Amino acid sequence: MIQVALLSFLTLLALGLFCGGISAPIETTPSLPDRSAVIDMHCHVAGIGAGGSGAFISEALRSSWKFRIYLKAFGVSEAELQQQGDGLIVQRISEA
Repeated sequence: MIQVALLSFLTLLALGLFCGGISAPIETTPSLPDRSAVIDMHCHVAGIGAGGSGAFISEALRSSWKFRIYLKAFGVSEAELQQQGDGLIVQRISEA
């Protein structure tokens, strides 16, 4: 037990020396950036493989009631995707 305590102490001492020692108190409340200048958002998109995108959704999802809701949320129709490709989803989202 004494060996473990000694090893822990020596490790902390070595870290303190390696890091240049602790010369100032550690700030416990970091300053936050101006929240008005930060926009943090993302979205997930899917496609049906239209236009050679290589995207894939399962047949279960495609036949689900949710599929129509997702299309509406993305602002596209299945016919538009077939004609213009899956990239239309990204285009419509970026326009919103």
